[in-house]
Amino acid sequence: MAYYRDLREWLKFLDSRGFLRRISRPINKDTEMHPLVRFQFRGLQEADRKGWLFENVVDVSGKRYDIPVALAVMAPNRLVYALGMGVSSAGEISAKWAQAQAHPIPPRILSSGPCQELVYEGQALRDAGGVGILPFPISTPGFDCAPFLSAGHWV
Repeated sequence: MAYYRDLREWLKFLDSRGFLRRISRPINKDTEMHPLVRFQFRGLQEADRKGWLFENVVDVSGKRYDIPVALAVMAPNRLVYALGMGVSSAGEISAKWAQAQAHPIPPRILSSGPCQELVYEGQALRDAGGVGILPFPISTPGFDCAPFLSAGHWV
């Protein structure tokens, strides 16, 4: 099975296998994004669930973001989860986890990487708009107090 070096490779793989929905029309991160993705988990058969890539993100005030947002791309269904783990079926996931726990891979410390292509720090970050330049989606519109990160995210 393949190994995916970064999120870009993984998204390309999902797209090539028909496991990614690309949304290019404007989508509101504050009111539409999460409810649209969540709908598939309440109404579609598991095999029909896919990851989503929103390429034209706006907020409730009309602000446009030049950063796409990917949701449900790690495990929209058991097959996608298995493929991401490097196995070909959901039945192999447990054994793969057992193998990984029995044979951990030591971390490699790198001085640079693709996730550091664009770095804002200190005053440059404040001048760019702070963390407001990132399109944090609202998970439960009407119930969340503000945009916040509620689970692990990829950079």
